Amino acid sequence: NATVNGTANLGASTSLTISGAGYGVDNVVFNGPMSLTQTLIYARLRNVVFNAGATLGGLIELHAVKLNTGTLTAAAGATILMYTASVFETGTSIVVSGSAKLYCFTNGQTFKNSFVLNTGALMDVSSSQTYQGPFTINSGVTANFGGVTQNFTQPVSVAGSSVVTFSNTGLATLNDVTLAAGSTWKFSA
Repeated sequence: NATVNGTANLGASTSLTISGAGYGVDNVVFNGPMSLTQTLIYARLRNVVFNAGATLGGLIELHAVKLNTGTLTAAAGATILMYTASVFETGTSIVVSGSAKLYCFTNGQTFKNSFVLNTGALMDVSSSQTYQGPFTINSGVTANFGGVTQNFTQPVSVAGSSVVTFSNTGLATLNDVTLAAGSTWKFSA
């Protein structure tokens, strides 16, 4: 239940379970794959670098993390809360598993990565963002974009039965959008 805090470079696969409210991982570089499961209230990742991807389960806050290589996966049932702006480099990916939820509260995340939202996932953005990689929304997804500015520079594909909503958006810039039969794309005040 302690906070992991230091500048250690952890090279092997690392699996952590955090069961105390408000505990987390600060100032750590993970050079191998990282897996974090939270079992009580929430856990925090702050100033953490992932050099081989990560899988996150439970309720996790992200504060100024960096994904240099690999995939950041929100495991089934996870809830990920994005606060202080993080950096996701080119060639990386964020995958939101079915029944997982991703919330983005803080403007100016550096999203150079691709996004994949799998069946049953929820993504809710209440901040202004630019998405620099391809954005794939599979079937049965709910995606809400509520920030003032939403800028997609790469193709967006939306599968059937998914609902994508832009609300209170002053400017949405889209490059190439494919909507499958049965999908819904809407703007609301």
